[in-house]
Amino acid sequence: MSEIVNNDDGSDQNLAPTNGLIARIQEVIVNDINPYLEMHAGGCELLDVEDGIVTIRLYGGCSGCPSSQITLFNGITPILKEKVPEVEDVILG
Repeated sequence: MSEIVNNDDGSDQNLAPTNGLIARIQEVIVNDINPYLEMHAGGCELLDVEDGIVTIRLYGGCSGCPSSQITLFNGITPILKEKVPEVEDVILG
């Protein structure tokens, strides 16, 4: 069974199941990452997971923010790696 991610633009995206990996990553995004990003009027969503590489999209106040790379490398990536050990890296899509 494939998991569907609803994008902010109203489109849906199929993500192949990976033994609950996608669900665990989405849970961390919803519970640990987005509450922090919402303080800056932004958020992130999962786009893809392949071979331990997580691709996310920043939206709202975080999209195009000059500090988005710092947020990615010093905030989002360490949180995901700590909470989901299968995550090797996080990139922006």
